[in-house]
Amino acid sequence: MRPYYTIPILMYHNIDEQSRFSKLSVSPKSFEKQVAFIRKKDIDIISLQELIRCEHNRRSKKVCITFDDGFENNFLNASPILQKGNIRATIFVSTDHIGRKGYLSWEQLKDIAKSSNIMVGSHTKSHRWLPGMKTDELRREIIDSKKILEDRLGMPIEVLSYPLGGINPEVIAIAKEAGYVCACSTNPPKEYDETDPFTLRRIKITRTSDNLMLFSFKVSGYYNVLR
Repeated sequence: MRPYYTIPILMYHNIDEQSRFSKLSVSPKSFEKQVAFIRKKDIDIISLQELIRCEHNRRSKKVCITFDDGFENNFLNASPILQKGNIRATIFVSTDHIGRKGYLSWEQLKDIAKSSNIMVGSHTKSHRWLPGMKTDELRREIIDSKKILEDRLGMPIEVLSYPLGGINPEVIAIAKEAGYVCACSTNPPKEYDETDPFTLRRIKITRTSDNLMLFSFKVSGYYNVLR
């Protein structure tokens, strides 16, 4: 089975108490248990940048943690858990949403940017579906969002998350042109190379992963084989 092992990239959204109403919500208590489970199983929690450098190193189990959409509860509920354990993670934000109700503010993002373990990534400007956009629109979404974040936060923005996982060859080409080192999708179509750092496949973590048996399978490195 070892040749089929791939480093799992976990994709979270909300960390809040709304899991009864939203499948994309994971309670802070469950998130803390999941992090503790990873640690107990001696799985290394690495950044996306580290994943790109060690993708073919399968000598030890690893996992990446990411958050999409830049919800304020990531700062309020997830960040303290990550900071306490010095756990690496990436929060992807759409620049047009920053400061809106329920989303991270610039001050909160600046606080996150000061951390050595939590990275900020771009989730484009407006979180629109990228495939089918005209080239100038794509450049605004992918390139301008990176520049805005770098100017406001004073740090390089190296990673991108495609909204809703939407990609096509032009989207990927512009992401590379923009200077990102990698980009995350969700379930890229089979015609895309899974080893391409610009079509990284992720595993969605929802309220169903409150069940640690299911969660253990998702972080095992073999979950993608049976998807």
